[in-house]
Amino acid sequence: HGAKIGGEDVTLYFEPRDWSAAETELGERGIAYTHVAQVLQRAPGRELALRAFKDPEGHSLALLGWRAAA
Repeated sequence: HGAKIGGEDVTLYFEPRDWSAAETELGERGIAYTHVAQVLQRAPGRELALRAFKDPEGHSLALLGWRAAA
């Protein structure tokens, strides 16, 4: 369940400076990701990635941003 604003479901996106470090830290803190990171776009040496998760109250959140290409 996402947050509801005006009756609409909402997902909050976070763009960390260090995508890989943020992904690792959230996992170490017990965040259960809903799926593996999805690559949305590729560029030389980097990729735009999305990784969704839920907060403890069930709100939809996601990491979204550029990271080093895998």
